[in-house]
Amino acid sequence: MLRMSATIAALAAALYAQPAGQQPPDQIHLAWTRNPASSITVVWRTVDPAAPSVVEFRKAGEAAWRKASGGLRPSGTTGRLHETLIEGLEPGSLYEYRVAGPSGSWSGVHTFRTAPLPGKPFEA
Repeated sequence: MLRMSATIAALAAALYAQPAGQQPPDQIHLAWTRNPASSITVVWRTVDPAAPSVVEFRKAGEAAWRKASGGLRPSGTTGRLHETLIEGLEPGSLYEYRVAGPSGSWSGVHTFRTAPLPGKPFEA
């Protein structure tokens, strides 16, 4: 247990030791703020004040990324909290997304599924 705690502490120290322009986006969250069958809101944090509020997304299996731009939201934490609404999605579909980080970098690729049309079962 002590060894794992030391490893976690070392990883956390390495993350926060990076210059602000090199820290990847973190605290990535999804929220349904409108119709869950056709939209999703993505929220994330960056340390770099110059990082844009942009999400790239695509339907799973497609090659081309599409972009959605958002803005900043108030935050009681260090860094900047970004929020982007993605609309025009297809119901009951699996999507991949990534969020913008500093200096043209991106987060890893994550996934979400939109809700199906009304009347069909759905588990969040």
